[in-house]
Amino acid sequence: MNKEQLDYLIQGINTFAWNANFLEFCEVLDIDPKHDYAQQKWQQWKLLTKGLQGFDEDKLQKLVEAGYKNSNAI
Repeated sequence: MNKEQLDYLIQGINTFAWNANFLEFCEVLDIDPKHDYAQQKWQQWKLLTKGLQGFDEDKLQKLVEAGYKNSNAI
């Protein structure tokens, strides 16, 4: 994944996280907001977005590149 692709991914995640509410989240994923599963996924989504905020793009790029290097060595 190059820097442009990573930027696209991060911007998309951050923009959706900032703008979408629970019902929009469920609609995008095609899950029923009345089920516990939807609430579980919403909480996981919140954790994901919060976790991404802890890293700048350069650090994330290094982690992604290291992951690809390690997967090719196996």
